[in-house]
Amino acid sequence: MDLKETNSIIQFPAEELARQEAERQTLISQLSAKLAQNPQTSSNLEGAMLKTYDNFVHNEETARAHAKKLGIEYTKTIKNTAARQLVEDIQANLQETTARATSITLDENTTLEDAKKAESEVASRLDGVSHGAEIAQSFPELVNLNRQQIEGEIKKSVYGRVQDVLQQARIQKYAAEQENIQQEKVGFWGKLFGKEELREKRIENLRLKMELTQRSEALEKDTYSTREMLVDMYMCANTELGGKFTPEMQEVYQAIMSTYGMEKTEYFSEEHIQQLVNKRQAKGATTAELPIVSEKRQKVFRKVKAQANMVELENQGLRQKLLKLRTYSLKMERGKRPQEADAISLFEQRLKGIEVNTRERDKEVELEDTVDL
Repeated sequence: MDLKETNSIIQFPAEELARQEAERQTLISQLSAKLAQNPQTSSNLEGAMLKTYDNFVHNEETARAHAKKLGIEYTKTIKNTAARQLVEDIQANLQETTARATSITLDENTTLEDAKKAESEVASRLDGVSHGAEIAQSFPELVNLNRQQIEGEIKKSVYGRVQDVLQQARIQKYAAEQENIQQEKVGFWGKLFGKEELREKRIENLRLKMELTQRSEALEKDTYSTREMLVDMYMCANTELGGKFTPEMQEVYQAIMSTYGMEKTEYFSEEHIQQLVNKRQAKGATTAELPIVSEKRQKVFRKVKAQANMVELENQGLRQKLLKLRTYSLKMERGKRPQEADAISLFEQRLKGIEVNTRERDKEVELEDTVDL
């Protein structure tokens, strides 16, 4: 064996030892940093989960208090989901990770083999905790989304109650008018001049109005305005009820004012609401506009035959509206918009991802599956 071959054999172990030492130091440095960061990261993650859960519960308690004042129900709650159990499972995972981490000691005497063994035991779990903390950064957005969704659901329920109350007010009015007309006596000369025909057409007119009112459903909206609901009530009172509220309308009106009017008094003042009513009337746009035979028309068409023709024209319009309403309902059923992702479901989904990552990193849930809104 010549000198060159001997030097090559001696050089190889030296280079390998140098490489292994560099790997050992890098591994110890990286793992030590993760171990040092884990207590704070773990604490941040646990705190974020508990705070978020409590915020969801607080949002729901506030919603139920508002719902009670408004005479509606709000029963949805995060307590009926797996969220709390997932939080507790993650807490157990964090405790186990901390226990493993505290049992590991790394120093200059730690061999490469021992460092690799320590890494295999705890590194994946430490990475899972860090990944969970990253996911938790989106929790405040979920709390805000939950608050907005709850507010939207409450207002939607209030809108439904308002429309129900207005519907009942109209039906009661039409039923009373129909009963009065049915009790009218038409004599011989009245029948001769067509008053019996007019009477039947007026009864049919009120029957069509009641059917149209009963079939009309509260329209789905992107947003619900409580001020617009108050305008709806004024419009119904002005066009259908002689400018007066029924007791049920007054009760709903007061509930809305006491719940929302105290926050922005200038927007809920009688003067401001009346301005909105005037604008709506000027545009001729009521939320549930139903044709009526006004007193002015009756004065113009004094002859019984002319009045009967006028009522029949109105009845034809009502029949067309009923036909359109049936067609519109079918279209709405087929073309319903997809619902927005629920904040509670998103929170639960993220917790599931964190639970998996803090338990077994090799079954990691993809980041986009647990973070996307």
